[in-house]
Amino acid sequence: MKKIHINLMKCTRVLEIIISITIIIAIGISMITLVNGIKVLYLDPYEKDAFQNFLGIAFNILIGVEFLKMIFKNNLSTIVEVLFFAIARQLIVEHTTVIENCIGIISIAILFVIRKYLFIPEFDKDIK
Repeated sequence: MKKIHINLMKCTRVLEIIISITIIIAIGISMITLVNGIKVLYLDPYEKDAFQNFLGIAFNILIGVEFLKMIFKNNLSTIVEVLFFAIARQLIVEHTTVIENCIGIISIAILFVIRKYLFIPEFDKDIK
């Protein structure tokens, strides 16, 4: 039974690496799109949605990088950081209602409270 468990853990590790490589490739492709976004901003600075699109791509890249860190570090603080970026992206880039904005702000406030007062570093030692 223990041998099966060890083999399954090895298999999940290989799958994590494959997914990570795929994410790195997607981030690289997104970087090309980000450079094209800068070109659009430069060539047509009055384009209505160019800056919003640029911010969306930039935040998606940041979330992807933080997600990669979360996969490899396997600790609670990186999970909270990924959630910070995801919620911040939603608030900044998307055109949301006042209620959705309030929920996002409250969510970020809750994450700050969790990080400041409820985060127990000893839990991270057990996650490997």
